Formats: sequence, structure tokens, C-alpha cells
Amino acid sequence: MILNKSDDESEHFSFPFPKSTSSHTSSSSSIERTKPLESGLLMVRRQLRQVPKELDPSQTQNLFHGRCLINDKICPFIIDSGSCVNMGSPRVVDKFGLKTIPHAKPYKLAWLMEEEIKVTKQVFINFSIGNFKDEILCDIVPMEANLIFLGRPWQFDRKVVYDGHANTYAFSSLGKKFTILPLPPPQENEDKNKIKDEKEKKKASFP
Repeated sequence: MILNKSDDESEHFSFPFPKSTSSHTSSSSSIERTKPLESGLLMVRRQLRQVPKELDPSQTQNLFHGRCLINDKICPFIIDSGSCVNMGSPRVVDKFGLKTIPHAKPYKLAWLMEEEIKVTKQVFINFSIGNFKDEILCDIVPMEANLIFLGRPWQFDRKVVYDGHANTYAFSSLGKKFTILPLPPPQENEDKNKIKDEKEKKKASFP
């Protein structure tokens, strides 16, 4: 991934992470933005500092789905301001060998149409999205859809600005500006299917 070196410029990146990139030169007032291709590779192109006007209509009814890196391995995540906590599934703990800690204030949680569960553990997760690196404290909650859920606490701490029209999140970190772009629906479905397959394989191994 190729991004501007100037601290006062923004970084725009999307997913999945590039295996190879190419760049085109432009003026020093422009930024570089990564755009996903259907093949899973990324094409890097310079554009003006403002985000392009064209918007993807497929994001109209979508939550924000993205991919981050944990221990150099890809992990899907969702950003949702409707969640009052950051959440990580037990699968992320097992998959990446993370250590859990007792929850300081255990509580009960009930998903729609499901039995009530008790949340008793938390986990610190170090992750990166492009050049942005972060650590979050997540409650460990069984989830079907994804591995990490970034809720209001993460958005509040990072002073995130959400663009509901483009379905993007912008924030600043260490003097740099970042804009996170959502996964296109095909890659979003690919992640969902992988998680579903992993779950079914695990069930099959324990009859």
C-alpha cells in the first residue's frame, strides 16, 4: 500500500490488503487512495485531496464491514454506532491465541430470539488497518456474523466522524488523517461464508 508521507494529508484505504500495487504521479497536494479490485488485488491511484463524489449504491442498507490485521493475519470486523460496547467473539480468541481477562463488571446480554448469556471475560486486541494501528478492549460475546465488533467506545475514543452517505469512517491518529472505506458486498459475503464454513467444520470435528 502506497500512501503520502506528509502528516497533514489524509490516508484512504480499503480492503482486502494489497498483494501488489502500482502508482501514478501527481501534484504534492493530492493523496493516494487504494481501490479494491474484484480479483482481491488493489490498484493505487492518486486523486485530489477530496474524496471522489461517486458513491456505491450497494452500501445503502449495509453496516460497515471491513478487514484488519491481527498478528499478520486477516480478520473481518464490523463498525456499528448502535453497539454500546466493543465485542470480540470467542473464535477470535482461539484463532489468534489471545489471552482473556475477567470482566470488571459482568453483565447479562440477550440477542434477539436467543437465550440470555452472561458476559464474564474481556480481551485486549491489537490490530492494524493499513498504516493505522490500535489496541481495543473487547467484551467476549458469541457472534455468528463476524469476529470483531467496533462499537461506540472505539468511535468515541478515536473521535470518529461517520459519513452515512458514503458509509465511511474518518479520524485522526498521531497527526495523520485516515478514512476507512467499506468492503464491497462480494468480499463481505466471502468473509461471511468463510466464517460459516469454519464453524461447520468445527462442529463436524466434535460429533
